[in-house]
Amino acid sequence: MSKKTFVSIIFIIISLCLISCSGESQESQEVSANEDLPNLIIQVEGDAHIRRTGWSDFLPLAFGATVKPGDLIRVENGSLVIFCGAEDTLDDGPITLEASDQEQGIPCKTGLPPRPWEDVAHIRGAGDLDIPYIISPRNTALLSTTPTLRWNPVPGSDSYSVSIMDELGKPRPEIESSETEIDWPSEWQPLAQDSTYILQVKTGSVSSMDQNTAGTGFWLLPSPEANQVAQHADRIRSLTIDESTTNFLIAKLYGNHGLYAEAVQLLEQTAAQRQEASIWLELSKAYLEMGLSDQAEETLEKALDLSQEKGQTDIEANALLGMGYTAQKSGDEAMAIDYWQQASTVFKEIGDMQSLALVNELLEK
Repeated sequence: MSKKTFVSIIFIIISLCLISCSGESQESQEVSANEDLPNLIIQVEGDAHIRRTGWSDFLPLAFGATVKPGDLIRVENGSLVIFCGAEDTLDDGPITLEASDQEQGIPCKTGLPPRPWEDVAHIRGAGDLDIPYIISPRNTALLSTTPTLRWNPVPGSDSYSVSIMDELGKPRPEIESSETEIDWPSEWQPLAQDSTYILQVKTGSVSSMDQNTAGTGFWLLPSPEANQVAQHADRIRSLTIDESTTNFLIAKLYGNHGLYAEAVQLLEQTAAQRQEASIWLELSKAYLEMGLSDQAEETLEKALDLSQEKGQTDIEANALLGMGYTAQKSGDEAMAIDYWQQASTVFKEIGDMQSLALVNELLEK
């Protein structure tokens, strides 16, 4: 065994031990006491607008918008459909609001609020574009015992050696691939409960281990919680809604349980099916949870473009806020400040004083 290989193995073992001890493993996960999802707009036919508490005016309403009691909705023509996220009313199905000359309230209980940008965990750069850094799975719980494996393509490389290692330092046999996304190799045993793993990819003289591997582990969601998630997902699938909406809602559910890799898979499918700013915004947060700041930046730019095109000023402001966090964690403080200043201007125009206060606090640090 070469000295470099020995050092790499020791580094992997130490990284996995740190992951397990730091609470990123499945042992620290508990079954969520709150199974609520956000209340979401899942269909808009015609023209609809929303005004939240404190806002100065109504703004266009579109697919994926989060709503809560206290918000006012105006459906000028057509109709809209609301998914009420409270777990105890899920089986009642979505609620339709028809056009009216009266402003209407939200006919749902208070659902789970959106996860704020400042709480999005493990925001860090994925690494050098010239190494096969791991895209998925990384920093995520999983339902599947045989997940799809993805890594960054290295310019000029057409062959990769792929393996995984658990916290005991036991590797799976190396698999050779010319692709950068592969199904779980048939030569490997499925993932096991109570273990944390790291995916390792090598090509030529470079490896995914050439970057800091902290935050790149993955593990199976504990069985009780996994069963609970599966049952909730089945209830969503039983609703009379289309496939892309179903996938969006289940991705939200997965994100609540730290199943970021599987949430990303669903959100990528949904984004390919319908061009909605809210989908790209949700996808960017999932990427950030996995430590993929480059991918998050790209999706935030798409969310920003779509929101500006459709006049969704609230999503525009939130995209700018997220782009600031991404720039900051990538080490570009000046760019972060520029994005936050833009977000501050938009939040002020909307009248969203709570978000404005958050951005101003960031600018004062």
